[in-house]
Amino acid sequence: MTLKTRVRYDQRDDPAMVAADLIERSGQFFPPINLERVAALWPGVRISRENIDNEGYIIDLGIQGAEILVKATDSPARQRFTVAHELGHWILANGGRASGQPPRVSVQSFASKERWCDRFAVHLLMPAAWITEQLGSRSADAVVERILRGHLVYGVSPLAFRLRVSELTAISIYELVVSRRGVSVARRYESPLVSKPALSSGLRLVVTGLLKGEERNATINVTKELVALQKVARRTGDAESRWLVCILPRSWRLFSRR
Repeated sequence: MTLKTRVRYDQRDDPAMVAADLIERSGQFFPPINLERVAALWPGVRISRENIDNEGYIIDLGIQGAEILVKATDSPARQRFTVAHELGHWILANGGRASGQPPRVSVQSFASKERWCDRFAVHLLMPAAWITEQLGSRSADAVVERILRGHLVYGVSPLAFRLRVSELTAISIYELVVSRRGVSVARRYESPLVSKPALSSGLRLVVTGLLKGEERNATINVTKELVALQKVARRTGDAESRWLVCILPRSWRLFSRR
């Protein structure tokens, strides 16, 4: 299927709505999103991987379509985000037109376009409905495993996937490093749906346990409403281990922010 000439998008449109529409039009129902199928909605739009200096850009070829150039040496996850982002620029510049139509004229600022394209890429690569459905229907152990491996399923970076989960649900995620020097927080992705004092309390309980040598996969009661789940992600001999900690509602009800 290709886009009809009357299908129009612009920066006033919600990037989540545009992404969902393109996913539906390209006939996709599960991750990872096939970006070539999305690009194929516009005849003449193609994706090329080349030895270029920056992450990528799009060349409008007029009636011949467009070419998205992506840095070939970037990681696959980085390349996918770049392609999705540049597709966003194509949409903003051309309003979803089929090849051969005149481009739209835009007066929006560069910064606002970049923000729109970044959000569009996030929604295209990690649809909210897919993530909340897949996590919300799982047991606690399965939720942690999904978060640990989910970036591989969606073809994105661990950082991007965990940010998305914490944005959409009541799950807060922490990456901890346990070594002879103690316990440090490498990264944190905190849900805005849970109070910071409750999260801090839960994290302290986890860190205290790890400092006492309680290095095992476990469920820790934080409050009457919250639990913390810890799972070892990687061990480097006896010197260091990395842990994934999730603090989430005891009921496992993950509240969406779609």
